[in-house]
Amino acid sequence: MDLAFWLAIAAAILCVAVAIYGESKKDKK
Repeated sequence: MDLAFWLAIAAAILCVAVAIYGESKKDKK
């Protein structure tokens, strides 16, 4: 469990969060 491993997980979570945020924003239109 090195830094790169946690960095990859954080990037994946961030990507999913941004995708969900973008979808909800598009639906609210």
